[in-house]
Amino acid sequence: GDNAELHNHNDVGSWTLYLDGEEVAGDPGGEIYTARTFSKDRYVSDVLNSFGHPVPRVGGELQLVGAESAAEIVRKEFTDARDAFVIDLSSAYPATRGKKGALVRAAVFDRENESVMIADRLRVENPIAFESAVISYNATCPFVPKATGGAWHLEEKTVENPGRRSPHRFAVVFDEPVTQADVTWNFKAGEKGEQK
Repeated sequence: GDNAELHNHNDVGSWTLYLDGEEVAGDPGGEIYTARTFSKDRYVSDVLNSFGHPVPRVGGELQLVGAESAAEIVRKEFTDARDAFVIDLSSAYPATRGKKGALVRAAVFDRENESVMIADRLRVENPIAFESAVISYNATCPFVPKATGGAWHLEEKTVENPGRRSPHRFAVVFDEPVTQADVTWNFKAGEKGEQK
């Protein structure tokens, strides 16, 4: 998809994980419609812009609006044992647009091990701020994050959604600007998330 679809959210690369019929983490859905929802200020809403979705924030910026902000499929593999794909998200952010392969996301659903892995890889020439997020209605992060490329911390914020449940945003945030960063979120049925 891209960020110019009907009733668009800026959510290129977003995902949702359900376990036994319950949403563990992912895309929180929409907001209660107001006049602002369909105005020039639509993306003031953190539920409609990319802050409230399980996607990175790059160079301190959220995803750009428009059809040019689109995921490009790099690789895919679907078998009885596992599903895996890699997508290029570079065009969705000002700092990486036009730099193919600068921001790549991989996802693996391993049926045999009942696990899900989401991984973001950033490669840029000049240091920029970088963070990768998971969105969940759980009070604690259901994924185990791991990261390389620099010192980082796990940040939690509530994504305000007036009139509806407000999800939590758990983000691996690098303490200093980076040129290379790898963030992996791992989920395994029956295990609780913790920082690694």
